Amino acid sequence: MRNGNADECVALFDGVGGGCGRGRERGRGRGCVRGRWRGEDGRGGERRHGAQGDGGNEGRGRGSRRAGGEEGGGEEDISSHWVDYNVAARAAVVPRFFPCYTSSRMPDQSTQNALLDEAIAAAKSGDRAKAKDKLTRFLRYEQKNEHAWLWMSSVVESDRERIFCLNNVLKLNPNNKTAKRGLALLGALPSEMRADLDIDVIGVDMKALAATAGGAAQQRRRGGFTFRRSRRLETMAIVMLAIIIVGGVVVFGFNLFGARQAVAGVTPTEPPPPTATQVVIETPIAGGNQTPIAVLLGLPNHTATPEPFSIPFFPEEAHSRGLREYKAGNIDTALTAFEDAVIDNKDNYGAHYYIGLIYLQKKDYNKAFNAFGAALRINSAFAPAYVGRGQANFGLGGNPLGDYEKAINAEPDWVEPHIQSAIFYANRRDTDSAIAQLETAHSLDPANVIAHWMLAEQYLAVGQIEDARATLKDGFEIDGTALDLYRVRAKLSLTDEDYEAALADINIYLSYRPADTEGWTLQGKAYMGMEDYSEAVASLNRAIELKPSDPRDALIARGTAQLLLGNADTARADYDKALSLGITTRNRMLIGQAYYRVGDYETAAKEFAKAVESDPSQFDTFYWLGAARVGAEFYAEAVESLDEALSKADTDLRKFDAYYQRGKAHEALDEREKAIDDLREALRLNVPGRADEQEDAALILSRLGGPRVSATQTATASP
Repeated sequence: MRNGNADECVALFDGVGGGCGRGRERGRGRGCVRGRWRGEDGRGGERRHGAQGDGGNEGRGRGSRRAGGEEGGGEEDISSHWVDYNVAARAAVVPRFFPCYTSSRMPDQSTQNALLDEAIAAAKSGDRAKAKDKLTRFLRYEQKNEHAWLWMSSVVESDRERIFCLNNVLKLNPNNKTAKRGLALLGALPSEMRADLDIDVIGVDMKALAATAGGAAQQRRRGGFTFRRSRRLETMAIVMLAIIIVGGVVVFGFNLFGARQAVAGVTPTEPPPPTATQVVIETPIAGGNQTPIAVLLGLPNHTATPEPFSIPFFPEEAHSRGLREYKAGNIDTALTAFEDAVIDNKDNYGAHYYIGLIYLQKKDYNKAFNAFGAALRINSAFAPAYVGRGQANFGLGGNPLGDYEKAINAEPDWVEPHIQSAIFYANRRDTDSAIAQLETAHSLDPANVIAHWMLAEQYLAVGQIEDARATLKDGFEIDGTALDLYRVRAKLSLTDEDYEAALADINIYLSYRPADTEGWTLQGKAYMGMEDYSEAVASLNRAIELKPSDPRDALIARGTAQLLLGNADTARADYDKALSLGITTRNRMLIGQAYYRVGDYETAAKEFAKAVESDPSQFDTFYWLGAARVGAEFYAEAVESLDEALSKADTDLRKFDAYYQRGKAHEALDEREKAIDDLREALRLNVPGRADEQEDAALILSRLGGPRVSATQTATASP
C-alpha cells in the first residue's frame, strides 16, 4: 500500500489528493478513493472498496457510499448517482486520460499557457485528437483551470467523459451556466440545480418551437436558428456547449423498439429489461434514454404504450451485473457478465438475447445470429429474439422476413416486427411494401411515434406530400421529443422549398446527432436553397468527412453547390466520384438538373439522355431531356423527347410543363399552328406554381396571333 497526497499525485475524481497506479493504493485528503485497480490483471475491470467524501465519512462494501459514518454493504447501482454532480464521475468508470505526475516535472507557466493555446487552436480547426492530447498534457499540471475542462469536454469521445469534465468545471465554479447546460442536456444535472438555468438553443424562439412540436399551429420560423457546424468551426466549444455540449460523436444508445436504422445497414437494438412486469418501451430520444430535448423545448415527457409481453426475472448475480453494465454502456464488461450468467444457468435465454444485442452493436453478425438462435432454442416463443436474429441475418446480407414473420406470429400485437420489415423493404426500394408494414404498425399502436416518422418519410419518397405532412403533425402531437421527426420534417420543408424552416429543424436534429451524415447533407441542401453556397459546401464537406457507407448523395449535392459557385471542374470531380460508386437514374437526373440550373443545357442534355437510357419508363427523364434540348436549341430532338413525355404525363402539372416546352420548340421551328395548339392546351390547364411560365406562354401565343385562353380545368395533384 502506498499513500499519496495532493503534491505527489493527480487524483482523477476530485483533483485533490487521492492515489492512482497499479496495485492497492490509498490517497489522503478531500475526496480520496480507496480501493483496488485490476485493469491490468486480465480481468479488465475495476473494483472499489469504498469512497471517502468531504466529511471523512466512509462506506464499506463494494461501491457503497454513506454520509455521517454510516456503513452499508452490497452493490451499488451506478445510474442512481447521476443526480449528484459531485459524485457522478466517481460512480461511473473514470475516464483514464490522466496518468500520475509529480510536481517536480511541471513545466513553467509560459509553456503551460502555450500548450493551452495550441490545444484551443487545434479544437477550433477540427483536429480533435490533437486538441485532446494537448489538453490532457495541460490538465496533468493545471487541473484547476475551468476553461481547459470546458474545452476538454468538447473533444472527448463519450458522454461519460463529457460528464466527468463538466463536473470538474462545476467543482471549480458552481455557477458556470455553460457546464450546467451541458450536464442538464446530458441528463446528469439535478433538477434543483436548474432553477437559474434558462436552457435554450442559440437563435431559436423556444416557446414558438415548443408550441410547434406540441401540435400547435404550424407557424413557419424564418432565419431563427444560426447554429451550424463547418470545417472552420466544427468543434468550437462555446457553440457546442451552449447547444448540447456533446462535441464530437454522441452515443445515443440502441433501442430494439424503433431506433432509427440506416437503409444501408443494420442498427443494433436495445431490449426490454428482463422483469416480471410488462415491458414499457421508451421512445428513442437523445442522450441514451434521457430526455434532454424535452427539457430544451419545454415539452412533457412521453410515455410509450406497454408492450404485450413480459420477460421473466433471472436471479443470477452475473445477469444482474450484466444488466447494470449494459445500461451504463459498458458492453464489453456486460458481455463477460452475460457469458458468466449463461454458465450459471443454461436456461437463461435472456442472457443469450443480450449477448446477441451486444454483438449486433459490434457488427459481428455471425455471433449475434448464433446468440439469438441459442435464446430461441430455449424459448421458441420469444419474439424479441426473432427480431434480433432477423436483424443479424439482414446484416449478413440475408432476408430477415421469415424471422420477422415468426415474431409477428408469437406477438401479433407487437409493432416492432412490422417496423423492422419496413426497414428491410425500404432498403430494397420497395416503398409500397414498406408503407403497408408501417400502416399496419400504425393501426396496431396509433401512439407509436416511430411508425409515424418512418411512415411520413416513406410517403415523401413516393410523393404523397399531404399524407406525409399529416402524419408528421400527428407524430409531433404524440411525442415532440422524437428527433427523427425533425429530420423528416426538414425533408418535407425542402420539398416545400421552405429552406429556412428546413434549416431550423435540421439544426435541432444535428445538435443532438452530430455524427449523422444525412443530417449534414440536408443542412447543405437547405443552405443551397437559401443560395448560401459556401455554407452548403462546408456542411457537405462535413457529411463526406464522416465517411458514410454511401456518400453519393452528399457528393452530388456538394458538386451542385460547387457548380453554383462557378467551380465547374471541382463539381465534375464530385459528380464523377459519385457515379463511380454506382450509377442510378436518380443521380443522373440530379446532375443534369444542376447543369440545367446554371444554363449549361448541352451538358444537362447529355446527362438526361443517359438517364433515359437507364429508365425509359419515366415522365421526368423524357421531360427534362426535352427541356434541356430546348435550352440547347436542339428543337427537333426536343419535340421527340417531349412527345414521349406527354405520353407518360399523368397529372395536369406534368401536361402543362410538357405542352409549354413543346410549344416553344414548335415556335422555334416555325411550326406556328403546332405551337399555338400546344400553348393553348397548356394555358387551359389550371395549374398552381407556374405563374411565370403561364405569362410567357400567353405572350408567345399573342405574338403568334393565337386566341386568348382562360383556364377551365381543375388541376390534379402533382407528384
